[in-house]
Amino acid sequence: MRARACTLVLAFGMLWALALPGTALAVTWTTVKAPAKFVAYAKHAHKHGMQAWYPKRVPRGFKRSSMTFGVAGDSRPYCNIVFKKGSTKVYFGQGTVVGVDGEMPERDGTCTWGTDVAEIYEHGSLFGNIAWFGASSDFACLSGGLSLATEKSVASTMRKVQ
Repeated sequence: MRARACTLVLAFGMLWALALPGTALAVTWTTVKAPAKFVAYAKHAHKHGMQAWYPKRVPRGFKRSSMTFGVAGDSRPYCNIVFKKGSTKVYFGQGTVVGVDGEMPERDGTCTWGTDVAEIYEHGSLFGNIAWFGASSDFACLSGGLSLATEKSVASTMRKVQ
């Protein structure tokens, strides 16, 4: 497979994982609910034709440690959330793709993202490990210190927030 060139910018904050990739965890789950601030973000995102996502569950012991919001250069909103357990972090971000030169990373496959499909990239790519691309340049990704199998499980629980 050849790398394909693309023009792209991620109009949301840093999504690099600080924990070791593939860290094995005994997976039991905690149900999570989108907080009111995220629901307000989702309503704002919808006004810009964007889809907002939030997971239904995360591995037990992970807590939301930060949630930041902003507006990209094209005036569309973005959101970055970090779930943390000890020193292991899982980054979940969404926003818009608006343009910067770079090489498109090789895609390693696809997985379920809620009711949709996401692409899987090798660890450390610009997109994170798992990325969902919407119809109007919106984008969401999941990356961090979980095994790919666990990240795929979290991705499968993504729900659209209206």
